[in-house]
This record gives sequence, structure tokens and C-alpha cells, in this order.
Amino acid sequence: MNPNNAKIVNKDNFEDILKIFKFQNCVIGTKEIEIVETPADAKARAIREKLERGKKLVESVKKKQSIDSIDFADIVSSVSTKSNTYNKHSVWDMTLYQLYDEYRRLEAISNFDINIMAMTQGAKIEDLKHWSQKID
Repeated sequence: MNPNNAKIVNKDNFEDILKIFKFQNCVIGTKEIEIVETPADAKARAIREKLERGKKLVESVKKKQSIDSIDFADIVSSVSTKSNTYNKHSVWDMTLYQLYDEYRRLEAISNFDINIMAMTQGAKIEDLKHWSQKID
């Protein structure tokens, strides 16, 4: 490895790297991240476009489910409390994708159970989806 091409964390880029780690782990929101408007090369442009697509996806999900007040700590707590598989210690062995997938699946199961109970009491549920179906 050529030391001239090595990516080194130093005092000049430490704060930026710290912000990126915080953003990736849902500690801070997008309003606290400055996105450079002119990417330096094609790879940076592709990363920026991927971040923008992810941001739009997150915003659409939030509008759909209105979970604006739920943060990362709430999701960890919910999964470790409700899941039959994960507890307060083993939840940290999961990747972020696994954690969020588990959370969404537990939420789907809970919503399905509530809708079934409501239907037995006479409520008309028009869009009943089984909890094992694909989650949007």
C-alpha cells in the first residue's frame, strides 16, 4: 500500500468523519449534515445520489407511518423488549438492517393482531395485510 494514497483520519477531517458515523447510526439527522453540492468525482457523485435516494425513502416512510418521534434508542428498546429472540444484550449483535427489519416485522405483527381483534368486534378493516407479507 502506498502511504501517499492512504486514507488517514487527522485533525482536519476528524469532525467530518464523526458526523458521518453519527448520521449512519441515527444519532443526528440530515439537517446537521452538510452535503457538498459539487461532488469531486464519479464515485462521490454516486455516493451522494445513493444518500439522496435513501433520504427520500426515509421521508416517504415517515410520512406513511408518522414515526417522526421514534429514534434509534426507541427501536433498540422495542426490539429487545418485544422480540422472542433478542434481548438487551443480544440486540447489539444485529446489523442496522437486521434491527430495523426486526422492528418493522414486530410492528406488522402487532398491527395485524390489533386489526383482527377489531374485526372480531365489528370493525370494518379494508386493507388487512397478513404480518408475513412483504413490508413496504
